Amino acid sequence: MIFFFGNQFFGNIVYHWWEVKPVSKKEIPKNSKIAIVLSGFSYYDFELKRIHFNHSCDRIFQTLQLYKEGYVDKILISGGSGNIKRPEEIESIFVKEYLVSIGINANDILIESNSKNTFENAKFTKEVLLKNGYSLNDTFLLVTSGYHMRRSIKCFDKQGIKTFAFAADGRSGEAKTYPDELLIPKTGVYLMWDVVIHEWIGYFTYLMTGKI
Repeated sequence: MIFFFGNQFFGNIVYHWWEVKPVSKKEIPKNSKIAIVLSGFSYYDFELKRIHFNHSCDRIFQTLQLYKEGYVDKILISGGSGNIKRPEEIESIFVKEYLVSIGINANDILIESNSKNTFENAKFTKEVLLKNGYSLNDTFLLVTSGYHMRRSIKCFDKQGIKTFAFAADGRSGEAKTYPDELLIPKTGVYLMWDVVIHEWIGYFTYLMTGKI
């Protein structure tokens, strides 16, 4: 168990199989309206009164580049509070405040602040899009981590939202056959398994409950 789940070679093979791969910007549909970025990449420090980004922050940084380069006109941040003890910690609100503070036009940022999971991301984002006059037949970029994209795209499909998968935060490396990667367990690989097993459980739970 220690050898297998700590093995970088096996871990990379599994991740490479599961992750949705990133695409070239040239593949982005020309009529894309909004980049919908799913939360889970930051938290707010109320004592220091500033936002902190975690290992999934590539989601928002890739989105910012898409916006700056004109691939999308607006950014929609989807995510409420997943913290039971601190329901006031609504990620989308704090992320919008951060984006405005670095010069992004507030009128170009939409937020969905009620969701607590991926299913609700899609459900409540649909409401925000319709409320703001968008058609579900428009094309929207869906930005989330590659390991999270399979479940996410299915949730948005279920809600009738036409999306184009723009995966960020790629974690699968090349499956190298170097002796250290084949023979020496690494603690970081256990964390990779933790993430991917969480996604498998989430995917099949959503499948069984009709959410995707």
